[in-house]
This record gives sequence, C-alpha cells and structure tokens, in this order.
Amino acid sequence: LVLPRDFKYLARKKAVVLQVSPARASIRASTTARIAVSNLPGTDSPDDVSVEVVWPDGSSRYLAILSVARANPLKQVYEVQDWWVDVATPVDADPDDLVSIEGGVTVRVVNQLFGDEYFAELLQGLALYDDALPQVTRVAGPDGSGP
Repeated sequence: LVLPRDFKYLARKKAVVLQVSPARASIRASTTARIAVSNLPGTDSPDDVSVEVVWPDGSSRYLAILSVARANPLKQVYEVQDWWVDVATPVDADPDDLVSIEGGVTVRVVNQLFGDEYFAELLQGLALYDDALPQVTRVAGPDGSGP
C-alpha cells in the first residue's frame, strides 16, 4: 500500500462520562439512572457493559445494567461514539447500621468487549443519600442569601 504522505495514528480521544441523571439517588430504594458517555466504543447489548461505582475508600460495587442506547444508531455498532446506559442505583442492605454507602461515588463505565483500558469515568458522578434523614437544601447568610 503506497500512501501519498507519511502515515501516523491519531491519539485516541479520552472517553468521558458526560452526565449521570439524576445526579442523586436514595440508598433506601433503587432508581434508574441514565449515564451519558462519549468517545467510547458503542454497543447494542447490555451484556457488553459494566458500570462500577467506587467510594473514596476504594470499595466498589457493580450496578445492574438495564439498557443501552447509541446516540446515532446509523453508526457502526462498535465505533467510538456517544451513547447511554441505564442502571439501577445501589441500595444499602441495612441503612440503619453503622456502615453506610452514603456519599459521592465515582462512576466508571466499561465496554467489556474492548477491555478495561477502554473506560470512561466521572469523579463524584453520583451522590448517594439517606432520604430518611434530614437533608440540607439551602444555606442562607445573615442577609438571607448566599453563604
């Protein structure tokens, strides 16, 4: 194969988690969260995907994959592209014990067909909270607004 000029590979774009929606989830009942990823090889099968949440102490849990959808179904299935994965958020088996899963977690998405080196993640991408406890929704200063 003769090329008109020198050939070189382009650097791969960094795969990223663009958004987790909703960004907060109760630890008492599982809800569906949609994770938007970009620059990761696509798929049409939930079996190809793993989603892991990682707490700051390094503990982790894999989430149940509900469905996947590609932003542009006309692209080749495994082409690098934008897509979504729907997951069931984690539930604390005993939310009243002294060990809680509350807090911000890193969300990591992997297309398993391409290995662990092809992943996208979002630090503090999901906030897990206990909705049985009081929640601070706003802090007001002495003048009634701001910190």
